[in-house]
Amino acid sequence: MKRLAIFAACALLFVSHAAAAQQVKIAYVNGQKLQRESKMAQRAAESLRAEFSARERELSDMRSRVAGMQSELGKLGPNASTLEAQKKQQEFATLAQRFEQTRRTFEEDVARRRGEEREKFFKALGAVVDKIAKAQKFDLVLFHAVYASPAMDITNQVMKALDGS
Repeated sequence: MKRLAIFAACALLFVSHAAAAQQVKIAYVNGQKLQRESKMAQRAAESLRAEFSARERELSDMRSRVAGMQSELGKLGPNASTLEAQKKQQEFATLAQRFEQTRRTFEEDVARRRGEEREKFFKALGAVVDKIAKAQKFDLVLFHAVYASPAMDITNQVMKALDGS
């Protein structure tokens, strides 16, 4: 029994020493640079701008109408009839409420679509990094690092492959 324990310890020591003797190949990908500079990310951002530009203009126009109506209400003097003031106040409240609902819906839609595009980007990025890592036999590819040597940085290679796909 004692011999088996010694044999197991020696085998474990041998295996761990052999694993430690192998050189680990590590790479780094700068995710912020990819999101900022890759053509895929830029196309996604442009697509979102185009998709939401009309609604953004509509929201801006509505904001201007709300501000104009609020200014109008402030200018109503004491000579304005109570009925007229109440009517203007009601119109303002309705428009302001509609504006807030429209703004909230717009922001939710933009956030949802931005998330969808980000998910698509990271899925494609993962596939590209996986392909490069297997082809170049990397043991580990880091996405976020406090520091990484420029020699380990494969960001440009990943960006080229990502934009080519």
